[in-house]
Amino acid sequence: MRMQKINRLFYALGIFAVLFCSNAYADKIVQDAGALPEPAQQFLKATFPDRAVSYVKIDKNLIGPDEYKAILADGTEVEFDGKGQWVEIKAKAAGVPASVVPAPIATYVAEKFPNAKIQQIEKTRRGWSVELSNDLEVKFDKDLKFLRLDD
Repeated sequence: MRMQKINRLFYALGIFAVLFCSNAYADKIVQDAGALPEPAQQFLKATFPDRAVSYVKIDKNLIGPDEYKAILADGTEVEFDGKGQWVEIKAKAAGVPASVVPAPIATYVAEKFPNAKIQQIEKTRRGWSVELSNDLEVKFDKDLKFLRLDD
């Protein structure tokens, strides 16, 4: 009988811990661009000066730094790491601004796909990924050398 009470207590504590942790690290949505790290705010002002931030999604991580996603009024999404450095830009309607596309990637896309625009760009530890308006994905290594095409 006593063992059942102890088991129930541990069960209840486990449920409480899961609920507490899931709420403490849940995503948070705010309408204030000031919730972004300073480098992210500066990047948005410089790169998208005519587009307002609709809201910011803060992804609270249990392990590691928080991540941020700014959604602009035109639907453009910009993801930032915990330090405020952009890691991904999705701009289906307007296209990714040329100022953020590294020259070797811009040159490759212009030469191989002159009628396509870059709608998404992502940088990772391994390299770069670019999605084009013709539904192709172009992969580059960390030295900006072409790797492959995906569809």
